Amino acid sequence: MSEEWWLHGFGNRARDWQPDVIAVTRLWQHTADVVVLHSEERAVAYRAPEIEGNGTRFAPRIVTWIFAGAAVDALRAMLRLPLPGSESEPYAPTAFPSSSGIPNALLSLEVVKPLRTSCSSTQDRR
Repeated sequence: MSEEWWLHGFGNRARDWQPDVIAVTRLWQHTADVVVLHSEERAVAYRAPEIEGNGTRFAPRIVTWIFAGAAVDALRAMLRLPLPGSESEPYAPTAFPSSSGIPNALLSLEVVKPLRTSCSSTQDRR
């Protein structure tokens, strides 16, 4: 299992880190946790099975959990989501709304960076 989050920027100016759309992902053995931030008011968080035939992690056909709302609420919902395979994991397979993912025109304009979730030295802690 993974504790590492990845930051994805999409768009013509993503290389200068001025993306049109931002996403964060955390990959597990057979699933991906994804939050797509379209704007401060519009975001979607979901868990998608990483299986053949389910599309890409940014445009899955089926998700097993989904939350849509403001960006801060979507991030909070994802951080509270139980681990995959745990007894308390929500599991309600549903079709993913295509308008919620990354627009196709932006998928090839991606910059990916690892998110550092812990401090490497005591000097970095505040």
